[in-house]
Amino acid sequence: MSLFDKLLGRPTTLVEFISKCQKQGLRDVQIYYDTADDDNMFGLPNYHVAVVIEAGGIKLKLAHFVHARLGDLYTTVVGKAMAEREAVKEALDIYKRLLASGFNVTFGGKCFTVEAIEKEVNDYTASIQEQCRKYGVSESLACVSRV
Repeated sequence: MSLFDKLLGRPTTLVEFISKCQKQGLRDVQIYYDTADDDNMFGLPNYHVAVVIEAGGIKLKLAHFVHARLGDLYTTVVGKAMAEREAVKEALDIYKRLLASGFNVTFGGKCFTVEAIEKEVNDYTASIQEQCRKYGVSESLACVSRV
């Protein structure tokens, strides 16, 4: 938690977010993700994916995944896909918790069933594995870290 968030009364956990939304009578929550390439000037840019939830101006970044690029195109493609898959898996867990708390939840403004999201994650995982086989990429080289 940052001091800035604390001073401004921003939630820093999902429990705080849910509590604050319930106190304000907010029922609609949107889950989305932000992506970015950073350039730390020490090598190749890393690829970042963050899961964010928002309701009525209350915003919370809940998960942040990074793929550190190695310079190989195929490893980068697989690593970016793995980071996005991990973000969607995390978003699904958040989605389930928010639904259980009585919220109306959308992913980027669209409604999905839990089963549909799980199927997409499984299909995406199979696609990543196929890309690894096709291009000879080791999933361990295309690793993703949670920040």
